[in-house]
Amino acid sequence: MREMARPASVHAQTVDRLLTAIREEQFAVGSVLPSERALAQQLGVSRNTLREAIRALAHAGALEIRGRSGTVVTPSSTSYDAALRARAEAAGEQSPLDLMVARMAVEPTCAEHAAAQAGEAELEAMRNALERQHEAVIAHQDPAAPDLLFHTAVAGATRNPALIALQGQLAQMMSGDLWAELKGHVRQSEDHLYRYLTHHDLIFDAVQSGDGRRARQLMIMHLVDIEEALLADAT
Repeated sequence: MREMARPASVHAQTVDRLLTAIREEQFAVGSVLPSERALAQQLGVSRNTLREAIRALAHAGALEIRGRSGTVVTPSSTSYDAALRARAEAAGEQSPLDLMVARMAVEPTCAEHAAAQAGEAELEAMRNALERQHEAVIAHQDPAAPDLLFHTAVAGATRNPALIALQGQLAQMMSGDLWAELKGHVRQSEDHLYRYLTHHDLIFDAVQSGDGRRARQLMIMHLVDIEEALLADAT
């Protein structure tokens, strides 16, 4: 069921190689990287490619560009969060961990308002997404599409155009290869597949019964579980 990501660009590969070199202490924390020319030759890439990779790592906090003093390896360079941000920056995507922060800000509110606003049509959309997710899990197929469809249906049930638009933007960001790669790893676990399905069932029940507080709490629990799985898979 794992989704296959497209081959990484030279830019992204260079970011990964620099991060690997830092983890292996070829470039120690606090040290200054070799000159641009020397490092580009060492890695076998163009200076433009190296420059883009360094910019991505600096934006993620793994490196600090100090002008004439050179580029310094920061203590954050060994953190998983910085590595994900750098990889996402290199791929033109959002870090999955940053996405989880955004989801936590939007989706519990969607669940709460869905419980207050959902009509039969909105409940039917959530029910259909759940049925498709059940079928996919039982058939050992990838449930990514119905999973996302359920979250989209929850937002739709709010009848709030702003919340619906925000959820749509989040869904677009989750179409990136890095998100698919990490979530695909998590989906290798049947335990996770059934647990997330149970979470969705509980959220639907809370929305259907009009219990906004419980719907919010259940969505928070669900998102925390997803984030913990993403982090556990990477360590």
